[in-house]
This record gives sequence, structure tokens and C-alpha cells, in this order.
Amino acid sequence: ADSGNTNNPQPLFQGDDRWSFTATDGFTGSSGTPVTITWSFVPDGTRVPDGGSRANNRPTTGLSDLIAKLNTAYGAPTTTGDLTTAPWFEMFETSFNFWEATTGNIYIYEPFDDGTDMLDFPSGVIGTRGDVRIGGTQIDGNGGTLAFNYFPDAGDMVIDTADSTNLGAGQQATLRNVITHEHGHGLGLSHVCPVNQTKLMEPFLSTAFVGPQFDDILTTQELYGDPLERQASNKNNNTAATARNLGVLNTTFTASELSIANANDSDIFRFQLTQEKALNLTVTPTNTPSYLEGSQNSDGSCSTGTFFDPQNRQDLILRVLDTDGTTVIASSNTASIGDAESILGLALRDTGQNYYIEVKGGGQNSGSVNNAQAYSLEIAFEDLNSIQIKDFNITAEACAPANGAADPEELITVQVTVENNASSTVENSDITLSGSANLNIIGNPTQDLPDLLANSSTTVTYQFSLSGECGDTETISFQVNSDSSTAQTTQELILGVEETFYTEDFNSTALNTIPSEYSESSALADAKWRTVNASSPTSSNAVFAPGKIDSDNVNSAYLVSPTINSIIARTQLLFDHSYNTEETYDGGVLEISTNNGSNWQEWTAAGGTYTQQGYSETIATDTGNPLAGQSAWTGDSGGLVTTIAQFPPTTEGQNVQLRWHMSNDQSVQSVGWFIDNIRILRPACCEITIPTLNLTAIDSIASEQDPADAAQFVITADSTPTASLSVSYTLAGTATSGSDFVALAGSATINAGESIATIPVTAITDANVEGDETLTLTLSPSVNYGINSASADITIKDLLFDAFRFEKFGTESLNTADDADFDFDGVPNLIEYAFGLDPTNQETPPFSLDVQASEGTSLVLTYDEDTTLDDIDYIVETSPSLSPASWTSVGVTINSGTITNGLETKTATIEMSDQARFIRIRINRTAP
Repeated sequence: ADSGNTNNPQPLFQGDDRWSFTATDGFTGSSGTPVTITWSFVPDGTRVPDGGSRANNRPTTGLSDLIAKLNTAYGAPTTTGDLTTAPWFEMFETSFNFWEATTGNIYIYEPFDDGTDMLDFPSGVIGTRGDVRIGGTQIDGNGGTLAFNYFPDAGDMVIDTADSTNLGAGQQATLRNVITHEHGHGLGLSHVCPVNQTKLMEPFLSTAFVGPQFDDILTTQELYGDPLERQASNKNNNTAATARNLGVLNTTFTASELSIANANDSDIFRFQLTQEKALNLTVTPTNTPSYLEGSQNSDGSCSTGTFFDPQNRQDLILRVLDTDGTTVIASSNTASIGDAESILGLALRDTGQNYYIEVKGGGQNSGSVNNAQAYSLEIAFEDLNSIQIKDFNITAEACAPANGAADPEELITVQVTVENNASSTVENSDITLSGSANLNIIGNPTQDLPDLLANSSTTVTYQFSLSGECGDTETISFQVNSDSSTAQTTQELILGVEETFYTEDFNSTALNTIPSEYSESSALADAKWRTVNASSPTSSNAVFAPGKIDSDNVNSAYLVSPTINSIIARTQLLFDHSYNTEETYDGGVLEISTNNGSNWQEWTAAGGTYTQQGYSETIATDTGNPLAGQSAWTGDSGGLVTTIAQFPPTTEGQNVQLRWHMSNDQSVQSVGWFIDNIRILRPACCEITIPTLNLTAIDSIASEQDPADAAQFVITADSTPTASLSVSYTLAGTATSGSDFVALAGSATINAGESIATIPVTAITDANVEGDETLTLTLSPSVNYGINSASADITIKDLLFDAFRFEKFGTESLNTADDADFDFDGVPNLIEYAFGLDPTNQETPPFSLDVQASEGTSLVLTYDEDTTLDDIDYIVETSPSLSPASWTSVGVTINSGTITNGLETKTATIEMSDQARFIRIRINRTAP
């Protein structure tokens, strides 16, 4: 295959060029736009190149004998002069049909060809000759070259009529692939490597398949769009106005081998319904696995290629637009790149009107080369006989005044309606709200729904906030599950609103001038920017720079904006424009400066991006154009288009100027470049001025032993409210209000000008053996404040001895009283408590009793007193007779010793006489 214009860079895959002008279309527009190609056979005897070359590198020629050779090999036309009646005609027609079926292109057979020398590369003319002309002559006979083909805008094909591979018996399948392969070059495709018989455009013929394969299809779709791109006179389906009409749909529609051609592309389809339906919609990236793909080396050998993963070129976004063509009623952008996006159970109720489906791209690879994303689309419908989710509304906002949007960190209240369209009651259903990690839901994400009677509905309320930056887009999802059906809907929420920061429509500018705050420069005075009206593609004034006007000089014309102050994150530039220039030779770019025009950078080189209608093609490097080798707006825009550009991140916080740079080479005059309605938009979000609350428990113990020592919850605001702020709360835990603690009000007030409210918790002393209990207080959400720390816990401690009994006896009540003996070891439970014994296991009390004689006799009792027990007293008494009334503490001397681990060693001494004397220790419970 002829190498085409090898000075042009390869912008994608192994696609080297595309048609810029055809007999039917005239100028064809930018990459991704379908074209109409006519094709014809040159008459036998027409001079055609034969693949050789003379010393001056001009091709040698032969006379075409293709028609005669085809007639001999496969049969002559049944109608003289009508080649469509020849048996071999279908091989050519089928080959072009292959390409038509996989792209947006249309192929028309042109039955006339005037026999003009093929070496002159004449353009196609309807009724005179095709855009693609086909001839044949001897090239090198059997083996070697089977055919060769020129790149656009020539596109002509020469077949080796002396090679039996093409014209031998039974070679129809072979010839069909040869024709299809060669026209791949005629579309702008170069050879692709490695040779493994998986791609039509490999340098060597393969009959392992028929027609274009995945790599071939993806490359041509980036050049010319997919099969659903074109409809009637519309050459793209990028807008609702040009959406591909799928007609009336009531059942299933599927389409495969579609693609988002590049980061600026979107596919919009419209359809109508004859009855209310529930829409189930799925867009699935291709499941074609990674494969090796690369270019042919300059010496004709094949490169090994590099791995190309077609599944993750763009992160697909799926939207359904209402009948107005603009309102998004459902969207899905939650799946990871390479995974399917779905919208399920969307109720569509308007019949006889257009609904729209939009597929867009984006994500981590969308800005790189080779970013066409192949996908399939599946549309299915169900009768509305199940649950539906509808009517999403924001009903309350923390920000004032409300802006009707979710702002970063703003607590909003939303409502959705769940509707039962079935003829029977729906039971056991719930609804779940979900989203990204930035979604902070107040309360339970899943809520139970009441039983829904037939044809009834209920309203569900959620409160949540969304983290992120102003201008971010977040997608939340609602899903209803029931015993009989499932429904799901998604909602896109843009954080904040968009405000117009700057605008210029040139309507107040005098013709042939520019606005006073703008400046312009041009080496050629006639090529300078100026305001026009009569020739403007808009309905009002526009600024304009003409195309080539001087055949001797290249030129650059500059339009410079005034200084734009203080760019913030996610600021966008929008402008309407129309261009009609000599494709790949003349064109324009956008440039930016951050230092008052001392230095300029092309927009994308500075880090900016285009999210809509970016550059169309690359300016050829073999021209004198100052923009040679750069991507630019070049060729024919096909009318007025709107470019949306994202400011470079490096410009945040800086003052900038913008410059539109129109540049021409030395040949071929063209119309030029119109620009209108320059706007700069930036996100605007409310400042959250409501206080944020934190809840803590600064004293986390309330005790039945000492009710006066209350626990305390403390609510702290990070800013002082200007009016009293009521904060509601809920209680949970094992403690019971009104019996374990004094009942709380359920709300607290932070007074105006203050930042703290306290909630004391007072324990109620009771005789219940219940152990320690917990109380959790949780702040209730409100549009009047935010919450950072919502919950805190306190412990209500039981009476010490009751806690001991609960620990040892649990809920057992028999033999658990103070003076009872649970383990029947002769030691009452209260005594065992006082001396740290286990009342469930027989143990010896830790006492020692000595009789000492030193000028008399003493009776000494040694024991350990637990200083941590506040609810008992240790009392030592003596008696001469053991009679109840005879016990007394008189005559008992208590001496304190050391304290170890809370146990204080004590000795109780009584002096003996000649009478009997007894000593005892008694435990007296002091509380309650």
C-alpha cells in the first residue's frame, strides 16, 4: 500500500489519515464524522500506476485490464455495459458493505468513470467518476504485491491482474479480503502488526476470517464514527437535536460494535413509547481482551507491538434525558472503568414523545491517544407492574439562602416517592440509599417501607451530606427490594451551582473593531481579528479571522482577552465558534498566559483539557504553518459548535489571559474562524455557617451509691449561635429512663452567644440487683447544625454490694440476701463481700487471733479492712457472755497498719481479766 502523506503524524492506532473532501459531502468535517464515498471502476485501457518507479521516483504506469480479467475469471455482465450484473461485482460491493456496516460511512456505486488518468488523482465527481477508483494491471505477478491503495483523499485501488491469487479459480474469498484490506488503506489505515491473523490490516493476506476485525473496526470508528452515528443528513448523534432515532420501542433493542470515538464524543439515541413502560438500560464496554498492536517498521518488517487493553479506554457514563432533551432523569456513573453501567426499573410514562439515552466517556485514559471505547447497548422494557422510584426532591438545606443544590458538607433533606403500580399489595419491602465514600447518611441507609396497596405510594425522607470540592459531581442510588420486585434509580448531584463569571458576546462592539479591553495582532493587516455581523454563523455579532488571503506569506493572527482574575478550581471556558479552513494546513488553537502575556502556552500543553468540541485534527508537518505538528481546529466544523474547556490546574489562584491563535500556510484560500459568546463559568457553593457539634461525656460515671455525683454529657459547638439552638437527642443502652436514672428531656439548648450545653444524668438508688448499666446519647441531625461526633456513653454503677451480688449470683435470688449464706460455709454473704471472699465457694475467713501475756493477758484480732468499699463499716466488739445485749465496742482498741492494694491491716485488742471474754467483728452496711 502506498504510504500516503508520511509527513502527517499518526494520531490514533495505525490510522494515518481520513477523507476531508468527497464528491457527495464536500468538506467532511472533523475526525469521528461519517463520510459518503462513491466508487467506480476505471475503463479498461485507462492509465494506472503499476507499483514501479522511475529514477525520479515517479511511478511507472500500465493500462488497466481489470474488467476483462475479472470477466474471464468469474464471468461477464449479463447486461452489456452494466457491471452490476457481473458475477464478480458482489465481491466489491460486499467489501464496501463490510466497512459501511461497521462505520457511519455510506458507500455509493458510481456507474460512470470518464477514464481520466489515475496518476492525476482527480477528485470524485458525481456522474463523472467515483471518489475511490478501481483499476488493475500487472504489478509483479504471482506472489509479492496483490494490490496497492492510496490514502485519502485519493483512495484509489490497483489490483495485480497477473496474480492468480486474485483471479484464480475459487479465489473469491481471497479477493474479497484483498479488496476489503486495500480499501482500509483507502480509509486512512496503515498496516498493523504483529502478524497473527487477527487483524484485516496486517501486512500479509489472511483468509482465517472475512472482513474487518475488532482492531480494524475500532480504528475506523475513531476516524468515521460507528454505524449509529449517522442518520439522514445528520452526521453525528452528539446532541438531542441530532440523536439517532431508534423509533418506537416496546420490547428489546440491542446494538454492538458501537464506540465513543474520543473524549469529545457522545452518543445520543432517541425513542418513543406507545404505552407506559419500565426501562432497563445497560451499556457494556467491549469484553475483547488485551492484544498486541503496533506499526509496521520502515523496512517492511513487523514490530512486536505493545499490549492494548480496549476495555478501559474510557469510563462510560450513562444518562436518560427527559422528553425536553436536556433534563437528566436517571444516570449511572458508579461502576469502575471497564465495567458496565446500568439504569434499572426507570418508569417512563409519556407516550408518543421522544426520550433520550446518552452515552459519554471520561476517566483516567480518556485524554490519552487511542482512546476510542467500544461498547454495546442493551435496551429492555417491562410493564409497569411493580415498584417504581420517582420524584426526587431536595426539601431542606442547611445553607441559607437555599440554592436548590447540595453543597460540600451541607446537610440536606431529600424525599423520593416509592410507587406500587401492581394490582396487588407489595409487602416486606425496603429502600436503600447508597453512593460513593463521600456520602454521609444520617441514620440508617436502609428503611423499611409500609405495605403498599395497589396503585398507592409512600414518601421516604433521607438526610445526608456529601464531601468533595465545589463543582464535583456525585451519583447516589436508591434501590427498593421486595418479595415480588426490585427497582433502582440514580441521581446526579453537582455540588453547588454554576455561576457566570465572565461573558463577552461582541454585540456592543462596533463592526470591524474588537472590544476595547481586547487586543489583536497580525502580520497581515487583512487577516486580523475583527467583529462582523452579516457573515456571522450566529444571529448576532461575532469576532472573525479570515482564512488564507496571501499566497506568498504564512500568517498568525492573535485575539487576546483582558485579564481574568483569580481562577478557581473547576473553572470552565465556553465559546461558540465555526471554522472552515484548509484541512490540516490552516487552523487555530487556544493559548493561555499567566504572566500578563509575556509567555504563552497552548491550552492542553499548559494542562488544560477539552470536555466538548476539542481540536479536530493535527496540522501537517510538511506545511509552513507556524502551528505545524500541533492539534488544532482545522477543516470544516459543519456549522456552529460549542467548545467547553477546563482551565489548567496550575492556574488556580492566578490571573490569566486567553489568546485565540489563527494560523495559515501559503496556499489555498478558505473562509476562516468565527468566535462568539465567550463565557467563563465557575462553581459557586454556599459557605457552611451553621455550627458543628461534638458530643462528649466529661464525667462518664453516675452511681447509685452517690446520686448527687451525676454524670455529664456535654454538647460543644465550634461556633457560637446568634440565637438559641435547640439540639434534640435520642437515648439507648441497658439503663432505663425513670427507673435507673432521672428522666431526660430529649433536647438541650445552647444559648445564644454560648457554645456549650450540659446534660446531667442522675442515678436513681434502688434495691434491684442489676449490675452496671450503660446509657448512650445520640444527637439527632438537623438543618440547623452539623454533627462531627454524634454519640457518647456513660455508665450507671449499681450499689457496690448489689454489683457484687450481680457479679457472683447473677439473677439468682435464693440465699443471696446480706445475712444469707449462699455457699453454706457459715459465713454470711455480706461478710464474704467485706473480706473479698467468694460467696459461691467455701473459704476460711482471713483472721488471726492471738492471746498475749505481758503483765496481763490481751486478746488480739488481726484482719484486713478493704478501704475501697464505701458502703460498709467494720466494727469490732467484745462480750463477757455472748448475750446479744452484752456486745460492746468499749474496751476495744483499734490500731491501723499498712495499706497494700487497698487493704489496710488492722489489729483489735482487748485486755483480759479473770473473767471470760469474747471478741467478734461485725459488718454493717451503710448504704442504701
